[in-house]
Amino acid sequence: MCIRDSLRCVDEATGSLLWSKQIKTTGSYWTGCSPALWNDNVIAGGTGVHSYNADDGTLNWHVYTSSSFDHQGMVIVNDTIYFRSTSSSYVSLDASDGSQNWMIGWTIQPLMPTAYGEVNGVGYCVAPYSYSEQCVTAASGSAVWTQSCGGNAYGNVIIIGEYAYFGNTTIYKKHLQTGTNAATYNLGTWQPLGMTTNGEDMVFFLRNTSTYTYKLICLDTNLNFNWETNVGYSNEHPTVVGDYVWITEGASISPQYLTAYSMSDGSKAYTDSTALNTYNPIWGGIVNVNNRLYVTNNNGNLFCFESQ
Repeated sequence: MCIRDSLRCVDEATGSLLWSKQIKTTGSYWTGCSPALWNDNVIAGGTGVHSYNADDGTLNWHVYTSSSFDHQGMVIVNDTIYFRSTSSSYVSLDASDGSQNWMIGWTIQPLMPTAYGEVNGVGYCVAPYSYSEQCVTAASGSAVWTQSCGGNAYGNVIIIGEYAYFGNTTIYKKHLQTGTNAATYNLGTWQPLGMTTNGEDMVFFLRNTSTYTYKLICLDTNLNFNWETNVGYSNEHPTVVGDYVWITEGASISPQYLTAYSMSDGSKAYTDSTALNTYNPIWGGIVNVNNRLYVTNNNGNLFCFESQ
C-alpha cells in the first residue's frame, strides 16, 4: 500500500510491517498511487515508477522522470503496465524492466485511472482525457474513439466484456472497438465519484452537484435501474465482496465507518463500530484480499476488517 510518501508492505494476518520504501522525493507529500502486483513484484509510482521484490523490498528497477508519475488504477496485462501520469502523458511500460513501449500526450485530469479490455484478442485501454473518455489501442496507444462527458469523469471506468462504462451526469455504455453507444443513463444533477461491479451489476457512488448529498445507485449491464439508497458523506470508491457493496461513510468528513449494503436491494446490512477518524483519500480504495477488507486513512493508518 502507499501511505503518504512511502510504499509499505505488511503481513496480511497481523498487519506487522515487513518493509517500507520512500517512493516520493519531489513535489507533493502524497504519492497518490495505488500499487499493483506482478509476478511476485510490486509496481508503484511516486517520483518515477518503481518495481520491488514483494518478499523483501529489493529494488528491481526504477524509471526516473522529471515529472512525478503519481497515478491511480494502474493496470498490468500481458506483462505490460498502463497508467496515467501527472506529466500530461499516458504511458505503457514493460513490467519486466520498465522499458517504455509508448508514451502519448494526454490532457491532464489528475489521479484518474485507466482500464483494459479486449475484443477479438485486440487490447484496448480507456482513461479520462480532459472532459472526455478516450480509448486507445494497447499495442501502440493509437486513438480509437473519444466520448465527451460534459465534465470531469470522476467515477472512473469499468470494462465488462466488450463494453466500457463511464460518465459524468450521463453514464455511457460504449463498445471498445467500434465506439458505438449501446446505452446511456441520465443522472440529472448527480455525478459518479466511484463505481464497482460484480460482473453482472454495477454500483455507482453519486454526489448531488446542487445539494452535495450522496447515494448509491445500482444498474445492470444494459444500464437498467435496479435500486438506489441514500448514504452519508464519503469520498471512497465502493467495493463489491460477495453479496454486498462496501463503502466508508459518516455524517461528515470525520469520523467515517465501514458499511455494507445488499447488492440485491440496496438495504443496509452492516455498519462497523470502528471510527476511521479522518477521511480516506479517494485514491486509496477499499481493498479485498481473501475476504478481508483493508482501508487506509490520511493519518497513515491501516485498518483490516472481516467481510464475512
